[in-house]
Amino acid sequence: MKTRSRDQDPVHGLPPPPAPTARDANPWTMSGGEKPRTGTGSAAQPVKQHRPRFPVRQVEHPKPRKPPVVPMLILAVVALVPLGAALRALGAGSTADAIGPLIGVGFIAFIAWRMLRGRRS
Repeated sequence: MKTRSRDQDPVHGLPPPPAPTARDANPWTMSGGEKPRTGTGSAAQPVKQHRPRFPVRQVEHPKPRKPPVVPMLILAVVALVPLGAALRALGAGSTADAIGPLIGVGFIAFIAWRMLRGRRS
């Protein structure tokens, strides 16, 4: 029985490169000046006008948003812990020990300010 020589010899190196990709293989259009191709005959579909799926209803006087009561209450409770630690340190006469908790209170106040400001816009 006759066999091919490639079946008997061990393969060395890389396999042959794949065939080049056809120009029309990509279904996505290019973002440059190239126009998308349209089919010919009855296969071409008419271009539809873009409409929003759910049209936005225009309200004359929209309701104002409610203030974030629960998150602000949580931030106030969280701010009480470093504020109490800062007041205890200041009462003991140690200003160096009060700096860390005061920075924490300032950070929590900044977060609360950003939350309130972000809701208005």
